[in-house]
Amino acid sequence: MIGWAGSNRDELAVSEAVASPGFAPAPPAAGQWQILLGAYHVAKKGCTVQYHIVFEKKELRIFKGDTHTHTNGSDGVFTPKELTQIAGRMRLDYLFLTDHNNEVQNETPYSTDTLTVLPGTEWTNYRGHAGMLGIRHPLRDIIANSGEEVREILQIAQERGALVCLNHPFCPFCGWKFGFDLPYDLVEVWNGGIGAEANLKCLHWWDEELRKGKRIPVIGGSDFHRLEPGRIPAFPCTNVIAPSKAPSDLIQAIRQGHSFIT
Repeated sequence: MIGWAGSNRDELAVSEAVASPGFAPAPPAAGQWQILLGAYHVAKKGCTVQYHIVFEKKELRIFKGDTHTHTNGSDGVFTPKELTQIAGRMRLDYLFLTDHNNEVQNETPYSTDTLTVLPGTEWTNYRGHAGMLGIRHPLRDIIANSGEEVREILQIAQERGALVCLNHPFCPFCGWKFGFDLPYDLVEVWNGGIGAEANLKCLHWWDEELRKGKRIPVIGGSDFHRLEPGRIPAFPCTNVIAPSKAPSDLIQAIRQGHSFIT
């Protein structure tokens, strides 16, 4: 059972990302679905009920959003609800909440009819940051003092289903110092919180990796903490080409490199 509604309702909607009040979001899985309708004070001659079922077909399109944001659950200033409201007013299609070493922001659903809010965490160490995108609980531990301990943290996140992203790896203050011979799925090549020089170094590194025959998906994240001149969510913006803005479709598209940065 995915939900129950009162008699004041004559329509409802269910999708993977969001559902009508009283119903749990659920993917429209193939198979037999059952609708139970309670009929109260029915005349002796009975009654006729008609259901009108509408499916929204998926089709490839571009979804705009942000893969790297922080709330007051770490070092941002806005609550998760306030941040998602800002993203909604900006007409973004999706938003990842990625607080430092924190998963609490993932406990409450914030998606709306127009905005898909996805879970995330930024694993944070003094020698590098890694985004863990798409699942509520990617972390078993946050402490690492060696490369092998870092490897274990990243592997566990991947095994749990997270996309692991090396964030701002060439930042002069919090760049990635553990090397690239570790498990990861993608790289944040442009970060809105650091200078252009560090971002250009990352782009140059990525270009060299492509020349070696490697295919590394990339994203750009705002690293948003607060509203400042030149600092807003989705600046830069990762544009994802996906059949829908359902979480599974967005995650799969990012994993496959079906995105570009503006």
